[in-house]
Amino acid sequence: MKLIKWGNHPEMDNSLLEASLQDVLQPLQPRAEFVRKLRVQLVNELEPVQEQIRNEKQRVVWVVGASLLGGMLALLMGVRTIMTLGVALGLLVELNKQTRVEKAVPVRQKN
Repeated sequence: MKLIKWGNHPEMDNSLLEASLQDVLQPLQPRAEFVRKLRVQLVNELEPVQEQIRNEKQRVVWVVGASLLGGMLALLMGVRTIMTLGVALGLLVELNKQTRVEKAVPVRQKN
């Protein structure tokens, strides 16, 4: 069934076409059950995506936290190593001084 013959009609404006379509195409109210099922289906489809986004954010937080903790531990171990080397070097210098003093001063033996 053709309501409007399509062809070259430069004088036809959109309001005529709009009025014709409104007469033919009447809006329908969807059934409440259909709307409820569609809403449940859409929500169920979105939940895994939201869960995936939440898991990705948690993973980023864990990686950043672990990186910061590892960096701080590496820095502390570096400071500890430098302090240990400084103490060891100081002990070696003191030991060297004592051995030089002992070699320079002869030990008296008791008669």
